[in-house]
Amino acid sequence: MINIFSKKDKNICIYCTQQDLEINGVSIEYPIQLNKLKRLFGKPNQVLTDEKYTFTKTYVWDSLGIKALESLGSIHSIQCIYSNSKRLKNSPKKLFKGTLFLNNKLFIIEEQKSIEKTYLQGFWNVGKLQLPDDNKAFAVNIWYNKYFKIPENKYKIQPLNEPEINFTDFNFKLCILQILMYERELLLPKFDIYEFIRWYKKRSINTEEERFEPIPEALDYLKKLPIPMRFAGEITEIYQDGGNEIYLNTCLECEGYEDYWNITSIEDLKHFPNLKKVTLCYAKDNIMAELIEMEVEAKWL
Repeated sequence: MINIFSKKDKNICIYCTQQDLEINGVSIEYPIQLNKLKRLFGKPNQVLTDEKYTFTKTYVWDSLGIKALESLGSIHSIQCIYSNSKRLKNSPKKLFKGTLFLNNKLFIIEEQKSIEKTYLQGFWNVGKLQLPDDNKAFAVNIWYNKYFKIPENKYKIQPLNEPEINFTDFNFKLCILQILMYERELLLPKFDIYEFIRWYKKRSINTEEERFEPIPEALDYLKKLPIPMRFAGEITEIYQDGGNEIYLNTCLECEGYEDYWNITSIEDLKHFPNLKKVTLCYAKDNIMAELIEMEVEAKWL
């Protein structure tokens, strides 16, 4: 798509479909990067940090009528403000005067019925923002739904047609999965617990009531997931931390002091000849001495 608007003009044209988002001819991928928005919109006039949740920020472009909301280091939504209210926090000084196309049709907020909540649903979503006692929406919110249309076979385990590693200690295997799946991206797909919960059909997993213990079905999936023997040589170091993605994707509300991740055996060390350095936080007391005896540089986190 040809960019017909110059950065100097600051005219904003947004094209959004279920699959794609473009701003002034520039493709926007998920997760949305702040630097890309700065190149398109310029430097934000306001940067506000939430007083309670300090990991969230709001970026405001006053002259464009645009806000962007950030959480944990990435932008999760873009808001185009069509009308102002003194009750709204962090409002731009001007309203959004750009153009928004949904599935190649020009979007005009005045033409939208008040009962509509979402104007576009897909991987990219566009929905209204409306105060409870107002008749019309004051803004539209654009965000990405990474859980839209999860393939039916996404987490269906396929048998390997090659040698695989047989583990004695499941918690040792979790350390290997952390490296191969999340750090090296050799073992795909990356396991996403929220996506898995939406994909899983055998029962409804209650994310509120079951968030403080490992999800049994998630553990079962990871236990059964085969790891090819050819990846064994890739493992040179293990760094075990309560914030590792593998733990965050098995228990929704890990506190970091759980003992159910404790390694109890180093028998699986035999599969990894290049593993020479280990940092642990979940392990039985005897594991450290056994690793050192096996000439592995080992220490507690």
